[in-house]
Amino acid sequence: MADTSLENLHCVASSALASPPAPIQLISPLRIRRRQKSAASDAFCAHDAVVKIHTHPSDYDRAMQIVAAAFRSGHLVQSLKLAKDGMHVCTSAHRDTLKQAYKSAVACPLCGHMCRDIRGIRDHAKQHHGADTMTKRNQLARLVQRADDDAERHVKQAARTSSLPLAIDLAKRGDLLGLQQLSHNELVATDKRQANALLWAAGSGHEHVVNWLLSSSRIAHTSSVHEQRDVDGRSALTWAARAGHVALIERFVCEMGMDVNERATNGTTPIMWAAWNLRREACELLVNLGADVHATNSHMCNVAQWIAMAPRTCCEGDKYEIACLQVLLLFVKHGVDPLALNGNAHSPIHKAAMLSNSLMIAWLVSSVVSPPEPYERQIAMVEGIPPPPHLRLEHVGADLDGLRPSDYAMIAENAPLTHLLRSVEGIMDAREKKSLIL
Repeated sequence: MADTSLENLHCVASSALASPPAPIQLISPLRIRRRQKSAASDAFCAHDAVVKIHTHPSDYDRAMQIVAAAFRSGHLVQSLKLAKDGMHVCTSAHRDTLKQAYKSAVACPLCGHMCRDIRGIRDHAKQHHGADTMTKRNQLARLVQRADDDAERHVKQAARTSSLPLAIDLAKRGDLLGLQQLSHNELVATDKRQANALLWAAGSGHEHVVNWLLSSSRIAHTSSVHEQRDVDGRSALTWAARAGHVALIERFVCEMGMDVNERATNGTTPIMWAAWNLRREACELLVNLGADVHATNSHMCNVAQWIAMAPRTCCEGDKYEIACLQVLLLFVKHGVDPLALNGNAHSPIHKAAMLSNSLMIAWLVSSVVSPPEPYERQIAMVEGIPPPPHLRLEHVGADLDGLRPSDYAMIAENAPLTHLLRSVEGIMDAREKKSLIL
């Protein structure tokens, strides 16, 4: 259980202020018995504390920092009210109890109403708070939700990989002898996402298992290798590309005639998945096999967007950011726009800021601001690096949620990257104003 004392909350709020701490007045804690429709809510009594922060009412950056610090310490923001004398932030330490009671993921930062996700926050805000300040509510909602994102991903991953059918488990491990002992019904079993043993074997790189599954007379194939797909429409080729298994990629395309530009349900292609996992050799092979490097998915994300969102688990330590830049430059040499905007007005800079990918951002903005010294040295070490792309205001502007790259860097708690991006945004804003005057 988190420490709910006023002294602890005072420290949380004070440490959250980036500028010299403003006076913070703590009002006596309110003990409120909350009775909601959910029966589970009767099992607890929320002990709330109100923090009165003397700042300018429009200082949302400071409010967002305090909300983030409070959430990290175990406090759930129940409400945030802007008053003439500053901001009133009401928090509760019973975050986990509230989430369990309401079966929800995030609370509205204006009234504390529990919503399932960011879309729920938007719908709730439009209905109960009006739409005039939606941008600010989105900022606060995203900030509050971020603290649980990693844990939620781990839970979902565990759910996906648990209780796999025996054939899939054997295919995943490359156990051909075990597979040969199974019956027809066991061999054609699928997981919760309708992926069969063939897809898992392709994704795990077990070519001998793939060969047997495609040739075994024990499996009465009702569909060809081209048609065997999971619930998201991804084929064995996409599974192999995502994991970077070049031998299987070449066999699927060259020997079995699979379409190198085939699309999944959401419009993704094999090369997008290879790029997302930073599989450089697989990307080079797919390009040589005729993959369309300019393709976009249903959200208008190109490969540069996918590289910018590559998970940090792809590489160890410092190798991650260098690998991201190297794979991006591979596609830049083939004419890919490294600053393309998607349907949410995100450029790869927005995406990279979410994951604190500082090296990629340093190169993308280097036509405006010289990279900080350590990044400049790393960029210079990359062989055959081209000139940086031409940066425009929309590349660092606000997305459809009202957030700029520096906002995402701040949410990721990367102060140096936030400072760099704010400098770039300030320069681009000034250029835009100057061009309008002229």
